[in-house]
Amino acid sequence: MKADGRTKEGTEKYLESLEANRAKAIADHAAAEAKAAEAAEAEWRKTALDGSTGHLACVSFAFNDEGVENVANEELRLIDAGMPEILVTDKLHQMTLKGERELLSELFENRRHTYTNPHFLDVDKEAWMADHTPKPGAVLVAHHAQFDIRFIWQRAIALGVTIPDWWPIDARPWDRDRVQDTMTMWAGHGNRISLDRLRRALGIEGKVDIDGSKVWDAIVAGRLDDVCEYCNDDVRRLRSVHRKMTGLGLLEGNIAKAADAELTSFVNECVRSIPLDFANATDARGNPIGEER
Repeated sequence: MKADGRTKEGTEKYLESLEANRAKAIADHAAAEAKAAEAAEAEWRKTALDGSTGHLACVSFAFNDEGVENVANEELRLIDAGMPEILVTDKLHQMTLKGERELLSELFENRRHTYTNPHFLDVDKEAWMADHTPKPGAVLVAHHAQFDIRFIWQRAIALGVTIPDWWPIDARPWDRDRVQDTMTMWAGHGNRISLDRLRRALGIEGKVDIDGSKVWDAIVAGRLDDVCEYCNDDVRRLRSVHRKMTGLGLLEGNIAKAADAELTSFVNECVRSIPLDFANATDARGNPIGEER
């Protein structure tokens, strides 16, 4: 018996409980720190989608049926060159801005001369460039066009890059003579569908092993070329989706080879998502399937 009235066994149990509580408190603190770090990382990554904080690694595009072209932020290649220390300094940020400014200048210089493309209507160069109205024959095709068009415009404004007069920043989704947005064309105004899901529904071949959420990780790993190919691939998919939706055939060698297998895979996935208990299954309006109405 202790002086305070506790038995030896009681004291040992008390100490064990105290140690267990201490260990739990340490574990809870570590878990909270890890969760906070994960949340902070997620919020930081979201800034990539904000035109005031995000940056362009590359832009891919194509004129009509011609080959896909790409302009990249070449400064990001320095990450390949064994310079990890720049990741914790302002130097990387300054390099990124420099490369991004050059990327946009090259992109708009290329696009500024689209009147020389034989597929475009024959128009007067000076009048075409000076006029702020929609340009004959110049239709920008994109998926979720409002994001892409505005983000590029925002980055150009932030970096002081001159934007061509015809860039359709003020175009509405229904301005089909200026912008054709495959997402809006398929899902309707205000609704969404990813390009990946849409191309699968249309039986168009898939993409490389990178998606938008993995771009920064790929760049840090020295895989800028893979990111560029991912963007090139998206342009090919987009063009095939657009051509199929507008009644044109797929370009030779551009996606069609795996169309049947891709469509079959997509349909099978949709079938697997159907409730197996048909007695309790309902349609989109919540009505039991098979119920007489």
